[in-house]
Amino acid sequence: MTAPRRTRRLVPVVVSFPESAARQDCWGKLDSLAPSGATLSTRFTVEQGERLFLTLRIGDYEFRGIAALAGHVRVDRDGYRLVGLAFTDAAQKRALAKSLLDLLATH
Repeated sequence: MTAPRRTRRLVPVVVSFPESAARQDCWGKLDSLAPSGATLSTRFTVEQGERLFLTLRIGDYEFRGIAALAGHVRVDRDGYRLVGLAFTDAAQKRALAKSLLDLLATH
């Protein structure tokens, strides 16, 4: 299988948190999306080490509850938080890889 490439499209995303975090959902955009992770751009506070669940659409594929772990967080000059995300569920990573390959093959 060919290694899936990253996409440079910004992908809108809804970010949810575990119930124990008692936080409301927020939104952002994913950049450099790959099966292993992505960079989240958001105005909302996300802390390093925080567990997140993402809902997003890639082409004809809709994903709900993609498990991710927040890595390095920095704030850009416009006040957006740029969060390195690592996806943590192997089955979800495989499904993302398939959808990215399909998307890249059609463009």
